[in-house]
Amino acid sequence: MTVTTQRIGPIMFYDSPGQSMFSPDGNKFALRTSFYTTDIFVFDRCSGTFSNRQTIYTLNILNSGQDTLANAGCAFSPSGRYLYVTNNLFLHQYDTWAPVINLADSIVGEWDTTFAPLATTFAFMALAPDDKIYLSTWNGSNQLHVINYPDSLGQSCGFVQHGLILPSLNALVFPNATNY
Repeated sequence: MTVTTQRIGPIMFYDSPGQSMFSPDGNKFALRTSFYTTDIFVFDRCSGTFSNRQTIYTLNILNSGQDTLANAGCAFSPSGRYLYVTNNLFLHQYDTWAPVINLADSIVGEWDTTFAPLATTFAFMALAPDDKIYLSTWNGSNQLHVINYPDSLGQSCGFVQHGLILPSLNALVFPNATNY
């Protein structure tokens, strides 16, 4: 087996924490990092190569005229059609089957200002075996947000803030499990 490197697109320098995720079928890869961008690639599982890089820009201006906080996570729906992206205060849904993914943006959630005990803003995500997507909180709490029907368009995805109460505090991360 030969180990190779691949360069696709410009060299990326990132300045904030983020998350990367493969679609459940392994054909797409999303890289959520930097303050406003998410890169989506087609991935060939047999050759290990990436292609067709598309960059989506996620920018939300608050009523005060100021931009939202830094980015956070991403997760694909079970079918791989929808990509969910957070930037702490907003949850976006992108249709990856659209000809131009950046134009297929729908805001399906906005942080409700709950503190438990700290701000429960949106952070990282994980698709679980029950085909729901769970979102952790940035600051840590005993609550997870839930996308109940991630393969449904727009508000019908059933996003519920504080939809799962945990027995103890959790912040930011989920276990990273490989989908075979």
